[in-house]
Amino acid sequence: MFLCGLLQFSVLAGFASCIPSAESADIIFHEDAVIEEADAKPPKPTAPDPRANKSICYKDLGCFDNFYPFSNADLDLPDSPEKIGISLTLYTRKNLKNGTGQLLQYNNKDTIKHSNFDGRKPTKIEIHGLANDLNTEWLHELKDELLKKGDFNVIIVGWGNGARVEDYSKAVANTRVVATVVHRTIGSLLTFGAKLDKMHLIGHSLGAHTSGYVGHLFKGALQRITGLDPAGPDYDHSPILVVLDHTDAKFVDIIHSNAAPFLSGGAGLFNMSGHVDFYLNGGKHQPGCKDGFSGISELFNGHDIKQTLACSHGRSHISFIESVNTRCPFTAYPCSDYDTFEAGKCLNCGRTGCSVLGYYSDQYHARGKMFLNTSPKSPLCGYHYSVTIKGAQVNEDTTGTISIRLQGKWGDSGFVAATQEDQPLKKGDTFSHILVSPIEVGDVDSLTIKYEKYPGTLLFGFGKGEDKYAVDSVEVIAGENGDTFKFCLVNKELTHGTEVKAVKSSAQLHC
Repeated sequence: MFLCGLLQFSVLAGFASCIPSAESADIIFHEDAVIEEADAKPPKPTAPDPRANKSICYKDLGCFDNFYPFSNADLDLPDSPEKIGISLTLYTRKNLKNGTGQLLQYNNKDTIKHSNFDGRKPTKIEIHGLANDLNTEWLHELKDELLKKGDFNVIIVGWGNGARVEDYSKAVANTRVVATVVHRTIGSLLTFGAKLDKMHLIGHSLGAHTSGYVGHLFKGALQRITGLDPAGPDYDHSPILVVLDHTDAKFVDIIHSNAAPFLSGGAGLFNMSGHVDFYLNGGKHQPGCKDGFSGISELFNGHDIKQTLACSHGRSHISFIESVNTRCPFTAYPCSDYDTFEAGKCLNCGRTGCSVLGYYSDQYHARGKMFLNTSPKSPLCGYHYSVTIKGAQVNEDTTGTISIRLQGKWGDSGFVAATQEDQPLKKGDTFSHILVSPIEVGDVDSLTIKYEKYPGTLLFGFGKGEDKYAVDSVEVIAGENGDTFKFCLVNKELTHGTEVKAVKSSAQLHC
């Protein structure tokens, strides 16, 4: 059962099926249920499945069927809110500390009346995804940053019993019950002065689609939904009724961080679905994370499943949390695709305009696909520089990594990779790459370059790089203002592991 849960979490719902036995607890089954209107035609019928065409009803919440498009959960029906363990916990500036939250119940308005909820203030609602629960650390980190930023009502939605990794399809089915409870609770909050145009839902993974379904129930009247790497398995190619999309709120922003194919360790959706979609480091894998089968091998060597499989997936909420109070802007640029962005061809705002990932994205008018790179570890936010390196027509082709250090009137970037790790470097080639500096250096006065050869394979050193590589010039374009700086290498040759200071191009020395 553990392996099945792992496979489902990793998009193997199509390869294996884990179907728990039906359990009855204050439930009613119906053979015929009303099909909600969908935006796509149902698939052609195949051999009938005895589990199909069923619904289940819960007191005060209504009925939930598994007709298309809600057949996406492998025909599983959702559990009861009690079994899922749904809770909504309120934090305000009057009760900031963990453990001081106040429980709000959708079917008991007195819990709202006797809480610190203030309908005049904006409300932020956080919803976790698979393998998380009410006590998951990032939920409380985000709560703390939000309450540091403003005087809000912050509500954490917990549903850990229904989000277990060993039964992914059941967790997918449970999102509708969670969404319905959140919808009913918000409805009660409205009677205490809350406004839909002051509601902001922030959901990660399955919590993103849960937020989207809440928005659907409110017919898109919520002010904002932020989707943090919306889950991919069981949602890919599903109609908008099932998936978080731009119709679910007045403003929907999506952060993609792990939207790779299954065989590459992906857990999120890649397709655009919001008003603005941010592709963090390309949106598939995050620097410093071990995904795919390298991550699965670590799992079987005793590493924690949540950490091993959720590294890239979790960068979406880590970046959003950092964005709330940082002075670094998380600038993102419009571009057709990540390869073009990585080549330094999109480091301007163009006609579409730029945006910023995270908390402040709703203050920008730009829409569509946005790309940005980050540092491999916190703090993630950095400043983009396009670096174009022109190789010299001397020495041999090699394989290795070139790093660059920028210094200016505002600071020092330190050495940052200016190529892919262990990249083929051909003599005379010109290649471009986006460099992310942890600080904005200002006008670039000094550039130092370093070449490190590829050591070769572990056993025999096969394919190792040459000891030297030659460079003619380096051009740097600052992403924040478009300023261009060019540097020449007088000696041209870079020896493995040696730092070489380039000379700034001028009327006296032009390259």
